[in-house]
Amino acid sequence: MTIHQCPKCELRFDFKTELDDHCWHDHPEFRHEYPVQHPAAEPPAPMDPAAHLPPAPHPTVVARFLGWVLPQQR
Repeated sequence: MTIHQCPKCELRFDFKTELDDHCWHDHPEFRHEYPVQHPAAEPPAPMDPAAHLPPAPHPTVVARFLGWVLPQQR
């Protein structure tokens, strides 16, 4: 388990959020210097949903399937 030590006093916390809250209220002059996270170079292009669909079945396959599911039309 990770223990988070307050850099300004002797208190220790189980969660980073507890340490942040403690520092915010009890040491208002102290600010954490979090590492900078650079944004992604370029967001990925949106995917075309039609590119991931299976090919449409041949019309005769569909007709044979529907032939026994649907009643005969006369």
